[in-house]
Amino acid sequence: MRRKQEERRRQKDEKIQAKGANQQLQNKLAIKARKVQKPAQPQKKCNSRGNKDMVVVEDEELPPPLNARGRQIRLPERFRPIKS
Repeated sequence: MRRKQEERRRQKDEKIQAKGANQQLQNKLAIKARKVQKPAQPQKKCNSRGNKDMVVVEDEELPPPLNARGRQIRLPERFRPIKS
């Protein structure tokens, strides 16, 4: 009778240890899977040289900026230059 109790206790302990080991293994696999994933949007490479072909255009030649609906973007009255 004592042997049966010891055997059950040993099996119970082994079962608990196996469950813990399985959980650790699953956690390690989940961490590895997360590390393998690539970022959703790759970072843009910056051009350190810049655009040498860029032409400077004076403000008078630029068309007025437009919003998404195609209307002209205008500054509020308080920020507009004063006309004399």
